[in-house]
Amino acid sequence: MPGKEQITLPEKYYLDYFLYLLEFVQKHYDHILDEPEELFYADFKRLSEDAKCLYIRLSNRRGDFFRASKLGYTEIQNLDKAIEELSLRHFIGVNESDDPSQLSIFTKDELLSHFEFLCPEQKKPEMLQKLTEEDVEPVRQTEKIIELKRQEVVAFLKLLFFGNRRQKMTAFVIRDIGNVKLQRLDESKFTPWFQKREDALGVMHISQLKSMVRELINAEMPLGEFLNEMPWNEWLSYPRSKESAYRLLLRVGAYFEKTQALEEALKYYEYVPRHPARERRIRIHERLGDPKSALQIANELIENPSAAAERTFATDYLNKSGLRMNRSMTKRLRQAQVIEIKKTHQRVEAEVLCYFEEKGWQGIHSENFLWR
Repeated sequence: MPGKEQITLPEKYYLDYFLYLLEFVQKHYDHILDEPEELFYADFKRLSEDAKCLYIRLSNRRGDFFRASKLGYTEIQNLDKAIEELSLRHFIGVNESDDPSQLSIFTKDELLSHFEFLCPEQKKPEMLQKLTEEDVEPVRQTEKIIELKRQEVVAFLKLLFFGNRRQKMTAFVIRDIGNVKLQRLDESKFTPWFQKREDALGVMHISQLKSMVRELINAEMPLGEFLNEMPWNEWLSYPRSKESAYRLLLRVGAYFEKTQALEEALKYYEYVPRHPARERRIRIHERLGDPKSALQIANELIENPSAAAERTFATDYLNKSGLRMNRSMTKRLRQAQVIEIKKTHQRVEAEVLCYFEEKGWQGIHSENFLWR
């Protein structure tokens, strides 16, 4: 079996990808783009090719801080000049920030050589906690530290292009080296992921909030007051930000439930009108000694379930509560249409289908089948 042909990408493939992304977003999202994006487009267009390449290279990397001495891109002819240009155009800052978190780009041994008061037995995260803004200046006297700017705008443009915050520019590379076969997009048939700027911004903010919530939980910091200030109702009023908000609200509710803050958990579950939030609300009301509220929610699930699991759980819960479903089911049966069918050797389902087909309907017996 012949070996797979190796595909070599152009030297500045990432520049082509980013320029395509910018062109695509400008073409399809003119109704959403505003001053920050328009200013970015204008400024980026004026950059030299070297400066564009360096900014994209840094933008595709993790983190906001980089050591100039560690940068090495052979396709960029004059790295120092590109750094200077990006700094003048406010795409990066050079030795401007006093944020001590930038010291994380140094190794543990390098930190020990800079700061004698650090203990070698400590782990690097413990060392970083001891460093303050005053400790940044001595380091940048010997090292040029680059801070990446305008990343909010870049992240927003990528969100508009991909429709989510998960995908990265590496998706282009995976496609072009042939690891994944992707269907080519017919741009004439493309429908924008977002119809309103507020919807896209909501998805952005929720994504950022998700990271902050995770950090607060890991640091065992209180969440209540912080989350109370969030515009949940606004986010829930748009289609895509609503879906993102639901996922975060479920996570927050689960956190409060786990920490026994049941009233807080209820508050966040109540924003989510679907599985498993309503099931969790029933269980919490039971634990709080409020079976009346639990039964009310269970009956809502019977009448209007968002998933089969909701109806199954509610039926089981009501049966265990001694409130069997006979009354509700009898009511449904009395309201149902009654038809007369011929007595033949066919199954009753087939006879019902024949009855409705004679009246111009089309049907299918779907029991025990998965169907769309």
